[in-house]
Amino acid sequence: MPAMLLHVDSSADATADSVSRRLTARFVRAWRERHRTAEYRRRDLATTPVAPLTAA
Repeated sequence: MPAMLLHVDSSADATADSVSRRLTARFVRAWRERHRTAEYRRRDLATTPVAPLTAA
């Protein structure tokens, strides 16, 4: 199975001042450099929140 990285940002601070966002971005750059053919997906929960789940 090919490698895949799911990058989830959940910091309410969506600006460049967010330490956690800068740290994960730095990790992602290094990881993608080493895994050029791997799949990469990013989700930003501050800009696109997950919809509430229902019992259906």
